[in-house]
Amino acid sequence: MKTKNKRISARLLKVFLLFLLCGGVLAACGKDKAKKNGSDAATPTVTTVPATTTPSPTPTIAFVKQAYETVGRDNVYRLPIVTPSEETSCYCEDVAGDYALFSISKAVPSTDGQETSLKNSLVLAKPLVSSEIKTLEPKFLTGYTMLFADGSVLLEDIDAHALRLYDNTLTEVRSYTLDDSVFLGRCLGITDGKWCFTATSVNRDTTYLYVPKDGGEAAFGPEPSATDTTGISARYSYPYGWDYMMDSSLPATWNFHEMSDARKGIAFPKSRLREVTACLWGAKLCGRGTIPVDDETENNEYRLYDLEKRTVSEVLAESDFPEKLKLRADGVIGDGVIFCAAKADGSTEVFLWMPEKSSPVAGFCDFQTEDPTACLTQVLKAASMLGIDITPDAIEDDGTAESFSEIVQEIEFVDRFIVAVAEQPELAPKDGKRIHPENMRNNAGGHYEFKPHVMSKFYREEHGEARRQALFNYVDALRAGEDWFECPDIDTLGWCVGRLGHFFYPVGSEFTSMGDFKDGKGEIIYNIPKEEYMQKQREFEEKIMTIVNNACGDDYNDVEKCIALYEFLTEYCTYDYEMLAHCTEWMERQGGYRALIEKTGICNEIACLYQYLLLQVGVDVEESAGDSLTAGDDSHAWVYVTIDGKGYLIDPTWGETDSREPKLAYFLFTDEERKTRDGFNPLKFYVAGAENSRKKYSFEATDETFKPLWNGTYVALDHDARCIYYFDYYGELKRFEYGKTGE
Repeated sequence: MKTKNKRISARLLKVFLLFLLCGGVLAACGKDKAKKNGSDAATPTVTTVPATTTPSPTPTIAFVKQAYETVGRDNVYRLPIVTPSEETSCYCEDVAGDYALFSISKAVPSTDGQETSLKNSLVLAKPLVSSEIKTLEPKFLTGYTMLFADGSVLLEDIDAHALRLYDNTLTEVRSYTLDDSVFLGRCLGITDGKWCFTATSVNRDTTYLYVPKDGGEAAFGPEPSATDTTGISARYSYPYGWDYMMDSSLPATWNFHEMSDARKGIAFPKSRLREVTACLWGAKLCGRGTIPVDDETENNEYRLYDLEKRTVSEVLAESDFPEKLKLRADGVIGDGVIFCAAKADGSTEVFLWMPEKSSPVAGFCDFQTEDPTACLTQVLKAASMLGIDITPDAIEDDGTAESFSEIVQEIEFVDRFIVAVAEQPELAPKDGKRIHPENMRNNAGGHYEFKPHVMSKFYREEHGEARRQALFNYVDALRAGEDWFECPDIDTLGWCVGRLGHFFYPVGSEFTSMGDFKDGKGEIIYNIPKEEYMQKQREFEEKIMTIVNNACGDDYNDVEKCIALYEFLTEYCTYDYEMLAHCTEWMERQGGYRALIEKTGICNEIACLYQYLLLQVGVDVEESAGDSLTAGDDSHAWVYVTIDGKGYLIDPTWGETDSREPKLAYFLFTDEERKTRDGFNPLKFYVAGAENSRKKYSFEATDETFKPLWNGTYVALDHDARCIYYFDYYGELKRFEYGKTGE
């Protein structure tokens, strides 16, 4: 689209970008306290015109149902703000009282028929009371816009460096000329009959501009000690004096607080896969979650929260509408939400949603009246009572956290969909066909039984059947508390109690050593009292099965088993830098058993534990390792899995995360990725502890089926739909379908 000048082009771009940024956090929130200008600042000149205002009638919701056409759902109404068939951009600028102010931009042909220009207009409406609208087409470039509860509108005239006040018929009643070096920020409220605005000068200092409501001289002054926000747009008037909103830094919770004290405000768990703030108006918060439908389309869902009543509404989804469109929540008016919707033909429509059903919010904390630590502890307990699983970490830590930050960290471990009716959480979507992906978090409820006899393919080939059987004899003896086991020779005895036990029965090699060999039997030396060892052994097997059955469903295929245990382990184990610094002298302490019990380890320990967990559920897996090309002699360990006859690498150590969203760069990737990205030579990779492994065994990883995942972070597994949800490099929620791979 061509334009007459750069200003028009920039204006069009601004409108387009505003529409794309649906669901963004309120821009006026969270600003630092500003510097103050002295009394010698410039004084604006003032032109006065008599003011006229009209009282606002009481809203009547019944009128809405009679005056407007419903769209898709009985509680969604089409507002006559724009012509549905015309290509326009529409944005709800502000909401105050019963009024809503809309900014509309329309591309129109110029007189020569070749170029186009923008026709900008403002529409003032009272959607809950009347279908009548008032329209204004400013002849100047507008900047700051503010709507008051009585329907009057304040516009910044950028061309004339002025503020223009209009009444609720959009008739100009007064103007204030500003110094051209001043840029308005936001209205803080009213003090001594004057509006108080933040204002920024050309040198980026912030001062305060006082504009008399009824005319007179406007001037700069000091920061106000207090302001009255009566009649001011609710987006600048949060309940309880909140002046800052935290959203993205704590992905599991909504949290509002004052700049000076992070313990003030409220918090309650979010929902809908990282739901974000679509709009915030006083005590009303509209949240937006994005659910991918397929690789190319997404379905935005909205819910309205009443922070004072502590309720959350039903869901409104884009899929509820009969035609394809993209919704953007622009404002909250009364108990409804105003949406601007972009349609496929380039036109825009305006909708009003009046939710009919609301439920109590589970886990709501008011930090003004409740102790944050005590309240958030109750949130965790409430989550458990509602049938929402918490990871073993959080369960064990319950009641022990002593600080606000530790409790918030614990909430990170809770499923992100806690917000639900207090009686019963939503465990399935409306169609009832499959569990929502938010719920697929380490609660699979499998029924796997412990396998004492496990050994990987290449270890079996490397050591032979006789040594494999001796290993199983060693495990059986340990489980029975015996001192001897059948063994062909002393070398095999050393292998069983040593390296083979380390990988294929970690609790055994941790607490035993080799004794004598005689008469075809090897002796087991217990390094701790046998009764104590037997107790540790039982606890080890029970813990392994708890993890496996929480993570893996009975009918999971190999891909699902790999991702479920990858998610668990990357969160469960932290990297042990102290062990790394002493890895040579502390070598005897290293192992999969230590990683399991202490929840920490270096790469070979974490890889060993991951391998053992996968062997328990029947996945063909090998611990693998290699030397770095870029870091001298440094080596690293991971695992090699075979799925449907194809090999892949998985590195649970480098996939580690401090949240429940492990990095997928190290999940089912290839030798080439390991080389180009991480600096390891595939020709020198080895398995089964065998030298020249590449010459002895075939274990290449070349398949790129899972490449779309490699730049993402894991979100959830949907077993029924055979797909993985993940956030891509840009933070967008995506869906990867693996179909029957791994059967």
